[in-house]
Amino acid sequence: MDAELSLVMTNLAKVRRGSYCYDPFVGTGSILLTCALRGARVLGSDIDVRVLRGRGPDENVSSNFRHYGLPRPELVRTDNALYARHYRDSDPLYDAIVTDPPYGIRAGARKSGSRSDNPRPVLEEHRHDHIAQTRPYAVSDVMAD
Repeated sequence: MDAELSLVMTNLAKVRRGSYCYDPFVGTGSILLTCALRGARVLGSDIDVRVLRGRGPDENVSSNFRHYGLPRPELVRTDNALYARHYRDSDPLYDAIVTDPPYGIRAGARKSGSRSDNPRPVLEEHRHDHIAQTRPYAVSDVMAD
């Protein structure tokens, strides 16, 4: 994401020192980084664990934070279509949700689920590195969720 746009977004969200900010489509973490530079505590999630892991030890969300001397962000693999299942608290959890949701054909959003009518269960010995199947997630559903 463009650095200036990220700054504008965090300014509009009134992010400041001590804010607790969440990016549900964290990707490379550019929005979280801008929030953290303003002094916020940050949490990011993504449906794709490969995005959270990055390309290697020097090309991931945490390495970007390390580069700026910031604390490592909290990162969670989660499906925003199942938000209520993951986060059941009725009180507001965050001071700001700042995100750039995926949209369009190139970066279409995904949610958990199999395209098959009879998905096979994941064996226990494969769960540690299992990458969940996903299916398309309509933009209108992304915004509603």
